[in-house]
Amino acid sequence: MSGGIFTAIADEEAFTGLEAAIVLIAFVIVAAVFSYVVLDAGFNAAAQDVKSVHDGVGMSSTFLNLNGDMYAGVNRHFSPVRVDLILIPVSINPTGDPVDFTKVNVVCISRDHYDELIPSDPLMTESPAINHWSIKSVSNGDENNFLESGEIFVLDLKLLNLLLPYEDFTVEIQPSDCAVMTLRKEIPAGLESKCYVVL
Repeated sequence: MSGGIFTAIADEEAFTGLEAAIVLIAFVIVAAVFSYVVLDAGFNAAAQDVKSVHDGVGMSSTFLNLNGDMYAGVNRHFSPVRVDLILIPVSINPTGDPVDFTKVNVVCISRDHYDELIPSDPLMTESPAINHWSIKSVSNGDENNFLESGEIFVLDLKLLNLLLPYEDFTVEIQPSDCAVMTLRKEIPAGLESKCYVVL
């Protein structure tokens, strides 16, 4: 009689030990999976941070410069006369990476208008259509669409909305892989006798 009681207790203790072992193994597996997920997320975050740093360094080392005077082309067929094109000479800093101008956006902002100009096709042309921009000329380099160190691109912006004397405007040249170039100017007076004026 007493032997049966001890046997039942021993069986219950053995069963409880087996359950504890299973639970312990489950906890170890869950902890291992969780640790792997956390470590993997940490490695991915670190890799993203490294990429962001490299991208930031690349963007900060390349920037566009205004290389000379900007000019406004005067259209005398209107009364009063107005400016209908802008010429902008641009270059990059000597240590910068080449800038692909097929991936550049050009915007002209005036008091009443926000115009996104369309790149000409082909991009290198001397006479872009209205509301288009082009590379009018290249100095000190080959005639491809990459602005490289030492080269000067003269951009020709043919405006949709013409600009009057004393009107303020902003041109934003937005490359895909470096900082935006922002140029703020005012159209001068005395356009009647001019074909081009310096801005």
